[in-house]
Amino acid sequence: MKKQVGFTLIEVIIAMAIIGILAALATPPFLDWMRNAQYKEAARNVASMLRDARARAISQNLEHEVAFDLASNNYMLRRGNKAYGTRIYASYPGDWTIIFSGIEVPEVVDLKGEIGCTEDASTNYKLQFNPNGSAGGTGWYVCILDNNGNNKFRTGIASTTTGRITIERWQGSSWQ
Repeated sequence: MKKQVGFTLIEVIIAMAIIGILAALATPPFLDWMRNAQYKEAARNVASMLRDARARAISQNLEHEVAFDLASNNYMLRRGNKAYGTRIYASYPGDWTIIFSGIEVPEVVDLKGEIGCTEDASTNYKLQFNPNGSAGGTGWYVCILDNNGNNKFRTGIASTTTGRITIERWQGSSWQ
């Protein structure tokens, strides 16, 4: 007599039910992880532009700034016409760049300015760099919040003296 090898229909149904339960349990943490990755990507995009502005200010011996339109989720790199005391900035080709480029989750678009992440998004916001690498401007950080107004990341200038740029994550009650 030959022995049959295989799975019964009940075994297959039980295996599928277990896979379904595991998938249902894994989906919410995976979606949270994806959203956090998008917030972090936006913070990295801003930090990259700030580093580029600082490097150009040093190499070209002209003030450079990153101007933000927080209400429309855009920023641009602009070059000054003097080493210090620029009043007229010229934008580089390409003009405005979207901070949240490629992000498909619509609620990931709330931005605030200043150290405490309180400045209104309708404000014109600029972070400026001098040829010696130091920084100035109307604020120090751009904050990325979720649709409930909860802080997620902030990126900006940690020290105006050195122009050092950081990305910090909100951990419960403080930036880290």
